Amino acid sequence: MYRKGFTLVELLVVVLIIGILSAMAIPQYLKAAERARAAQAISILGSLVKAERIYQSLHSTMTPHVTLLDFTEPVTFKNNSRSVFATKDFLFTARLIKLPNSNGDLTRPHIVVSAQRSDGFTPFKGKDAYMINVVIYNSGKTLRWCLPGSEVPKEHTQVPEKEADIATLSGKADSVKICRAIADGDIQGIIR
Repeated sequence: MYRKGFTLVELLVVVLIIGILSAMAIPQYLKAAERARAAQAISILGSLVKAERIYQSLHSTMTPHVTLLDFTEPVTFKNNSRSVFATKDFLFTARLIKLPNSNGDLTRPHIVVSAQRSDGFTPFKGKDAYMINVVIYNSGKTLRWCLPGSEVPKEHTQVPEKEADIATLSGKADSVKICRAIADGDIQGIIR
């Protein structure tokens, strides 16, 4: 006479195999989900860059403030400010920063937009904190990079002139793993 069903050992083996597979798959899923969130932020930053280029082509100068840009994205603005806005996953801060010229005078304006990983208007802190930055130089050139931490560049000393300056901003050559993943393996977190 045959009994129908599985033995306890067979059930334990199946549960063990499922546990091992899920332990390998969940971290990969979380990394892929974070890369998708970062792709959304990079897309919004790209829209800002395009809006600035359109403004420059129409007015032959950089915008004095981001409120003048023709920018339509699904974001929420903080306190009617067009320089601080958020999506569900990122807090964006746009600033006009003047970099020193050869005489040391702060006369060359550049736009710096930072996308901090956040929950609405509350930035993440600790090991989960990172930000994606873009600088729109007055020459029209742009530079995008990802840095660990949550400090928004506020001064010209925190804005790189070239890609080699990015390592000095983070204080170390390697950025956190998520920045490397967002930047397709670039050790300094530069997004091409």
